[in-house]
Amino acid sequence: MKKKIRINLRLFEGEGGGAAAGSAAGSAAGAEGTAAQAQQPAGPTGTESQNQTDPAAEKSPEERMEEYRRFKKDFKDLYSRDVENHINHRFKETEQLRKQVDEYGPLMTMLSSKYGLEKPDTKTLLEAIEKDNSFWSEAAMEAGMSVDQFKQMKHFEAEHKQLIESARRAEQIRQREQVWERWNQEADACAQKFPGFDMDAELNNQSFVRLLGAGLDVESAYKAAHFDELAKGIATQTEQNTKKKVTDSIKAGSGRPVENGIGSGGANKTRTSAWDLSKEEFARYMERVRSGETIQSFD
Repeated sequence: MKKKIRINLRLFEGEGGGAAAGSAAGSAAGAEGTAAQAQQPAGPTGTESQNQTDPAAEKSPEERMEEYRRFKKDFKDLYSRDVENHINHRFKETEQLRKQVDEYGPLMTMLSSKYGLEKPDTKTLLEAIEKDNSFWSEAAMEAGMSVDQFKQMKHFEAEHKQLIESARRAEQIRQREQVWERWNQEADACAQKFPGFDMDAELNNQSFVRLLGAGLDVESAYKAAHFDELAKGIATQTEQNTKKKVTDSIKAGSGRPVENGIGSGGANKTRTSAWDLSKEEFARYMERVRSGETIQSFD
């Protein structure tokens, strides 16, 4: 199921949007995660699929409303946070519009007074300006045109500007749809490689979102945003794998037959588990294993 991701359209403005991708990707290159194969549940057989029905279709409106109320109660903190975020976003947009209207107020009042309009709206004010040849005469004279010719030229310029703006918005929408599709695919692949990855949670991470906006793919942005955590996990996994390798090597050596009837002396007590070693002893054995030596016993 595809998910829609809310992004800032300014991410696609200009030609330098992806310039930061190279440096950020470089810092993420060393943090390779441990691959994990996702377990895919077996789907129902044809008969089972036919016998299944949609539970929501059988519920009454009252039952659905009760479930919705229970959902809001069980997830009150998450629900309240989402509602608050939406309200804050709406309030911010409304506040910006109100500020713009307040700034246009004095201009509207001045023009309305000039043209004798008591309760003007944008349409009537534009019509009044259109009919006022004195408004256009000086500019028309400087351009070497009649007033009508100058008006027509300005109309063409305005239409051309609107067409360019419409094309720009259409291109932004097209790019946004492509980015959504790519991010959805990359998020699925990243979740396969990093079981702890959650795209919805990461979209609340400003560092992750900023890296995506700079042009990084989802996996590189996740690695860069969580470099320390991933590096620590890799180090822990490497240490565990090395300990297992040492232990397996000891077990393999102790299982070999005794040659020429010579066995190990009883005076030397051999430890068969790497977990019995001290930190310093374990470090020495790890160096020997890395050099290719097969450890048969702990001296």
